Amino acid sequence: MRPKVSIVVPISDMADQEKFLWRNIKSITSQTFTDYEVIPVRKGRAAETQNEGIRRAKGEWIKILHLDDYFYNPLSLHYTVSAMNKGKWIVSSCIHDLEGKLVNPHQAE
Repeated sequence: MRPKVSIVVPISDMADQEKFLWRNIKSITSQTFTDYEVIPVRKGRAAETQNEGIRRAKGEWIKILHLDDYFYNPLSLHYTVSAMNKGKWIVSSCIHDLEGKLVNPHQAE
């Protein structure tokens, strides 16, 4: 059966790679919405890696979740899918996490 969402996780070399990957995967597996597949991928340059993940995706929708990103709330994917089911555009925001201190939020206007 085709998953609703393909979560593509492009993996690149960076400092603290293991910490970021652990946090990323933990945030995915804690989601209350579970109709997804996870596609970790590593292939050359960043754009190449991301495009390879998109090619492998089987979901109705694709969510790119870079290695150093994570879902902040266990309902994040649920909210995203609910909005998409209503035909709405999704624009996400971010906040930087510096060792547990949340700083420098970027929000869509």
